[in-house]
Amino acid sequence: MTRPLSRALLAALTGTLVLAAGPAFAGAPAGATGHDISYPQCGAAFPVPGAFGIVGVNNGRVYSANPCLAEQAVWAASTGNPALYVNTANPGPVSDYWPAPGSKQPVPCRDTTVETDMGCAYDYGWNAAIDALITADQAVQAFKPRSVTWWLDVESANSWTDVPKANVAALQGFADRLRVGGVPSVGIYSVPSAWDAITGGFTKSNAASYRSAWASAFSPQYPIELSPVWRAGVGNVDDANAACSVASFTGGPLLLQQHFDDTSGTRYDGDVQCAAESTDGTAPKPVTTAPGAVTLSSTVGVRWSSDGGASSYDVRYRRAAPTQGFGNQAYPSGWQVTTAHAATIGGAPGGYTYCFSTRARDARPNLSTWSAERCTAVALDDRALSASSGWARAASSAYYASTYTATTRLGATLTKSGLQTSRLAVVATRCPSCGVIGVYVGGTLLKKLDLRSASTLRKQVLALPPISLRTASVTIKVLSSGKTVQIDGLSTARA
Repeated sequence: MTRPLSRALLAALTGTLVLAAGPAFAGAPAGATGHDISYPQCGAAFPVPGAFGIVGVNNGRVYSANPCLAEQAVWAASTGNPALYVNTANPGPVSDYWPAPGSKQPVPCRDTTVETDMGCAYDYGWNAAIDALITADQAVQAFKPRSVTWWLDVESANSWTDVPKANVAALQGFADRLRVGGVPSVGIYSVPSAWDAITGGFTKSNAASYRSAWASAFSPQYPIELSPVWRAGVGNVDDANAACSVASFTGGPLLLQQHFDDTSGTRYDGDVQCAAESTDGTAPKPVTTAPGAVTLSSTVGVRWSSDGGASSYDVRYRRAAPTQGFGNQAYPSGWQVTTAHAATIGGAPGGYTYCFSTRARDARPNLSTWSAERCTAVALDDRALSASSGWARAASSAYYASTYTATTRLGATLTKSGLQTSRLAVVATRCPSCGVIGVYVGGTLLKKLDLRSASTLRKQVLALPPISLRTASVTIKVLSSGKTVQIDGLSTARA
């Protein structure tokens, strides 16, 4: 914003940098210059239009409106590259705008009396962003406010808690809601000293530890460590150009550097475009490439990729017990904003169905929708089936889970009751002397399976035709006499 002379003098006298209240649009080419203005310039002359212009939505604090937003937006639009900025904060439970007890706006706010509830902090930022969007929608007519870059103004002049991870959670709520509201890019405006004091020095390198602290409350959609950075003012335009070569305070791309511009005789905040920002709005297309439909292991592996250009991925999963429906989506903290392409879950119980999906983002970051789910069923061991007379339980490392159940008796059955299933497979041995079995769902024959083969093949997964989802008993019945039948397991899946 334009810095009034009184604030500039105050900064000089105290030796403390007073942050300007917003950065500039990142759509101009590298080396371009522009300005930003806000509520202190109400009634004052505007800077000569440069390559870009930015206007503050707020009146210096969250949940307020710049009274001159409409006319200042006209000035910003005249540059050809308008943008907006929004004040941010995390005041904690003392705020009248703090989430109400039991609210889910959009994530659960469990304890509204403390500053350490990450869901409450996220919700505060989310809802403050809604207020800013409404303010801009109502006041700005010179351009579409949701079609331009917005910047989060992070400075110590606003209210913050003493819990850095909660402060960053609030910023993440701001960013996610702006992006969900259609804003194509959200950047961070601050100065290193203020950023470190407010966020605890949040950077790309330590972001995973913050996500771990948030994991029980929310998963970030547009991780702010990937956001472009606008750094607060230094000296003159030459100083700003030199500062463009210095790394940003988050490790994200440094796009703008502020400086003090008094070339017109009035002191304004000028801005230098350090690097051009991509205007591509197309997200990479993710695909979950593994696992297979059935796994004979308690370790479930998942793999993913994209059609190119992905800088990171989020991976989630849900699971269903063999007699129950799916639970909520799980978002393991190590699987969010990851550059990996594979992960595993250990200790997966037999009979469970796991369904995985992936989304991808590029460096802007554009975020894709979730990919189609890839589901796998962890097979039940044969010991999970109730056996009629005539079967023998045996053990051998050559079989799934080192056990199998065998018979040669016509009519012998293995049964599992109460399965919620739509997809079944039998795990069995195939051999030259093997017999025939039938698989029955709720007493109705689904399919006969001939287990004969030219050679002995163990741990064979024999898929059955899909059925409509139902709760039923599943029975494997021997339909041959005097022929070997070795059942190693049963796979059941809800998807």
